[in-house]
Amino acid sequence: MKCAGLGVVSLTAALCLGALSSAEASPVSPNDCTVRVLHAEELPYAPMGYWLVKVTFEVTPSNGPRFVRTRLDNIPLRRSSPRRGDTYRLSCSSVDGLGY
Repeated sequence: MKCAGLGVVSLTAALCLGALSSAEASPVSPNDCTVRVLHAEELPYAPMGYWLVKVTFEVTPSNGPRFVRTRLDNIPLRRSSPRRGDTYRLSCSSVDGLGY
């Protein structure tokens, strides 16, 4: 359970911080997944200095069927939340342990 929680935080942070490369900018690797933000919203009741962000994204592995996940996490106020249509590429191993 703790590992899955860390995975949620790291994936949401990577999406929100823009640390991931754009899906169009890098070549496809067999271990890569494309993540596209379908819906994102900022919600009330976050701790002081943070946004509470709910993000629904579609994950498309290079060798499997696509699936949809929703994550709820806090991000620092100084960072912008992901926007609908943002697309990222990351290692599929980052996404594997995040299923609900």
